[in-house]
Amino acid sequence: MADLLARYGIYIDDLSKIRVLEPEAANQTNKLKEECQSFVSKITEFEKNSDEFIRILDNLAKEVEKEKMKTIGARNLLRSVAKQREAQKQQMEYIVPFLLNQCGSVLYFLTLQNSDLSLAVPVSNSLTFVFTAITGWFLGEEKVHRNTYLGMILVLCGTMLCCWDKLNKTVEL
Repeated sequence: MADLLARYGIYIDDLSKIRVLEPEAANQTNKLKEECQSFVSKITEFEKNSDEFIRILDNLAKEVEKEKMKTIGARNLLRSVAKQREAQKQQMEYIVPFLLNQCGSVLYFLTLQNSDLSLAVPVSNSLTFVFTAITGWFLGEEKVHRNTYLGMILVLCGTMLCCWDKLNKTVEL
């Protein structure tokens, strides 16, 4: 009887149920269905694992970005401190000559109060050249030429002669 039904495309399976597919095709269909379900479950598991991996990488990227920003901030702070120190150094390079100049002005003012005007003015004006040359040498300006040394010696000699002349006139009186 099974052969007679098989001729018309009707089959009886192991559970005595009537089927329109032959048993071998039904078995292959069931196997394919199970494999598809297994594949879908594996794909779902892969998707979950991929999502978790992407989430972990996103968190790691955020942490790296935070550290990067901290590093950039620290680097900028160090650059700022270095520039600030450079500015202070330059400021000191200008303050020292300024203070020396002011000391010269105070000395000139005090000298005018306590000495003869005909002696104080030439002495202070001539010594300005000497002090300017010496200060420039201390601050590392260009190398001093021998003519500058000769000029300083002549200025000092002239100043000494003025002072000596005034001293002789004071002693004679």
